[in-house]
Amino acid sequence: ACWGVNDITGGLYQRKQHSMVKVNPVYGIESDKLWDTYYFEKQKKLYLTSIDKGVYIVDLNKIIQKNELLPNENILDIKLINSALYVLTANEIVKIINNRVTARLTYNQVLHFLNKTKPFINQSSLFQSTPLTLREVIDTKDYVGVTSNKGLIYLNYNLVPQKYLHENGQVRVSILSNNDIIMST
Repeated sequence: ACWGVNDITGGLYQRKQHSMVKVNPVYGIESDKLWDTYYFEKQKKLYLTSIDKGVYIVDLNKIIQKNELLPNENILDIKLINSALYVLTANEIVKIINNRVTARLTYNQVLHFLNKTKPFINQSSLFQSTPLTLREVIDTKDYVGVTSNKGLIYLNYNLVPQKYLHENGQVRVSILSNNDIIMST
């Protein structure tokens, strides 16, 4: 579990009997500002994002693999999709394969795409004046989806924008077992 991203007690904790024990030193994790975790059961890897030291990959089959990718980035979300790691930072979306950055998409590139693409409904003045906020990376089964305050943005697996569904407000998405998408604001 991650705890206290903005607190001096922050870090990675493991439950041992009836208490939580900080395990940062065990895995060589230097950051106490961990933001998100993603466990990929098939590979037995725990992906950790921090707001100050980038991405950590904990191989639970062996010792931690310290990764210097994206150091000093404010990482908001992380997902493993089709053997690629998709990382949402405060400035861009990054695709990582085999510990190597293979694609990047900046917020400005996303805005350019949104401005040239006609949404399914008219853009309001609120839509135009509100800054873009990307929130979460999701696997839509055919695309890499990114939820935002401007709607659901579909990217191909190389981070090229394809289309988007427009909604005002914060967008949350759920994927049903039949791969249908439910979007709520």
